Amino acid sequence: MSHYFDNDPNLKTRVKSIEFMVKSEKFSLFSDYGVFSKNDLDMGSETLLNYVLSIPVSGKILDIGCGIGTIGIVISKIIQNINVDMTDVNERAISLAKKNVEKYDLQSRTSVYTSNLYEKITDIYDFILSNPPIRAGKKIIYEIFSGAFDHLSVNGMIFVVIRKSHGAPSAQKKLLEIFGNCDIVKRNKGYYVLKSIKKWFSIDFYWIFC
Repeated sequence: MSHYFDNDPNLKTRVKSIEFMVKSEKFSLFSDYGVFSKNDLDMGSETLLNYVLSIPVSGKILDIGCGIGTIGIVISKIIQNINVDMTDVNERAISLAKKNVEKYDLQSRTSVYTSNLYEKITDIYDFILSNPPIRAGKKIIYEIFSGAFDHLSVNGMIFVVIRKSHGAPSAQKKLLEIFGNCDIVKRNKGYYVLKSIKKWFSIDFYWIFC
């Protein structure tokens, strides 16, 4: 059985478009079999987007585990003064994300490339966003958290969306362990948006406890 974080060359393909609204703006993205939420905008991504688009966001942003590019593309389209990198381990998802970036003519401010977690990521970011692959297990999810610490600027923020029933409380505990802080900034139908900030004291906290 293939998962959306696998690369399965034998998986059937049928590219289609999915349509959805965010902040009264309509989006239409290419999708296919073998990618996360292939038929519509999932509730987790919608919850994360609506929160992030309600706060001041600027600088350089990483959408890790981007899938077809939903989060990164919506943010890049609505907010003009940002640069967005989108990464995923799934080659099919990356191919679709590139097509979606081209569709919205965002190439000058948006990069898409394959990376297994932070393997190919070298930049430092002001914001890291993630709707993590729950089926990949806690080990992978927690590596997203710990890697974010190394790739955030001081005062940079990570926002993660996870369902309460899928481990949001334990995810909050892990982020608190890594960053020294973690707040639930949004709740929506069982989904939690968690925020941690890389502060100066977080660096000392990280080296002591991690």
